[in-house]
Amino acid sequence: MSDLARGILETVFCFSKSKGNITHDTIDMQDGVPIHIKDITVTPYTVDHSAYGAFMFLIEADGKRILHTRRF
Repeated sequence: MSDLARGILETVFCFSKSKGNITHDTIDMQDGVPIHIKDITVTPYTVDHSAYGAFMFLIEADGKRILHTRRF
């Protein structure tokens, strides 16, 4: 997740009755900086979705590429 998204979640949790927090493993990502997971490369790109700080992802593996984005 982006630093911005993490900050938003942590702020929301401060005001939540459940006082939740980010408990599962997350990977901090930066716009345009690829990460490598075994033989897969994932490059996040900032998008203007309804979720502030959202990414779309360019996923590359086995000589193929797909651009994944989701809008609610």
